[in-house]
Amino acid sequence: MTFAQMKKIEPGLAELESEAKAFKRTRCTITYWYQEIKPRLVYLVGWSRGQEAADRLFNEKHKDKVFIDVADLLAEPDTGSSDPLSSSQCYEVAYQHLYRLLPDCPAGVDCGDCITK
Repeated sequence: MTFAQMKKIEPGLAELESEAKAFKRTRCTITYWYQEIKPRLVYLVGWSRGQEAADRLFNEKHKDKVFIDVADLLAEPDTGSSDPLSSSQCYEVAYQHLYRLLPDCPAGVDCGDCITK
């Protein structure tokens, strides 16, 4: 599946694409990727697709518990296993597409040192 096809199914990917295209290297590109784009990408495509909502429900349901019974964990619904965007192949396509939109960091510098003030 192409990134364009995935955007039609998941509009959040188009939003991430716009943000990646608009990014200007005023801070480390790698830091931006791992703090801003990737944490949101994992909930839109790949194995964790849709998991954010399930995580919120689970946390709300068990917020007052100190210990969680294994039966509670096993009773949680499977999220998105039949969803075409939940494959690792779709995740890889989206990851590569979005990452390539970002400007390169200069070679040979440590992360965070690439921006001069």
